[in-house]
Amino acid sequence: MSKSITAARIAALRKAGEACPFQVAKDVQLETPGQDRLHHPMESCETCEHIADSLETFAADQTMSLRSQLQDAKDIGRAKGKMQAELGFTEQEAHRYIQTTAMNTRRSMGTVAREIRGW
Repeated sequence: MSKSITAARIAALRKAGEACPFQVAKDVQLETPGQDRLHHPMESCETCEHIADSLETFAADQTMSLRSQLQDAKDIGRAKGKMQAELGFTEQEAHRYIQTTAMNTRRSMGTVAREIRGW
């Protein structure tokens, strides 16, 4: 069973005196025939904290992006409905109008849809 790695989880592991989930050993030992062992001490857990922070930031950014896309899809659907009801467009004509207007004015379809809805 694996737990997600977050900054809070890393802090809890450190407080409990456990090793960082990414830190396998304090020394990395490389053995090559004919050579002595090479010992390289690992850095502190800063790398883990940076990775966990990056993962949290990435997840938050993805969540915001998906929410924005969902809101745009809802606004486009509502604008198409308004154009069908008030202007007699078919769904395909309304979609094409929003799409063409967005391309010609270099705006997103969501922005054009919100303007059509009067927001």
